[in-house]
Amino acid sequence: MLPLHCAQFQGVFTLFCTPAPVRDLASAKQSDTAAYARLFHSVLNSGFYLPPSQFELGFISAAHSAQEIEALAQAVVAAWAS
Repeated sequence: MLPLHCAQFQGVFTLFCTPAPVRDLASAKQSDTAAYARLFHSVLNSGFYLPPSQFELGFISAAHSAQEIEALAQAVVAAWAS
């Protein structure tokens, strides 16, 4: 299974299914889009809506509680492990 990398800046993030950190468009294109699709659907089944493409952004803001963010993180970890 590929490592999962999270690129983020402040409250904006995206997940990449790639063995190396994403630094530019060329490294982003090395991502396993099929693996991300499986991750997206598994996390969606847990009740969380990630960006449908790993080339889109997710947002976290003050509207999200620490418990909600932790639950999302746990859902991503569980989905990636399955």
